[in-house]
Amino acid sequence: MHVTIEFLGQARELAGSARRSLEVAAACTALEAVQRAVDQEPPALRELLLTADGSLHTWVMLSVNDVATHDAATTLLTDGATLRLMPPISGG
Repeated sequence: MHVTIEFLGQARELAGSARRSLEVAAACTALEAVQRAVDQEPPALRELLLTADGSLHTWVMLSVNDVATHDAATTLLTDGATLRLMPPISGG
């Protein structure tokens, strides 16, 4: 199954690009896809998006096919899904 991960804000800077294509198994959850995607990226990106136990940080906004999801661990993906990850934005 093919999914696309889009990194926004600081996540995009750490990943070095805005988007990654990823092949995942059928019945893959959004969390599993994010974990797999960040395993191929710099450790700082993993620390920004995931807790030490591999859960999505509560401050990271995740959408699947433009619909916000609040439970990445139970959100099942479909072929062609697009996940968008947006960490908090700060500045002033």
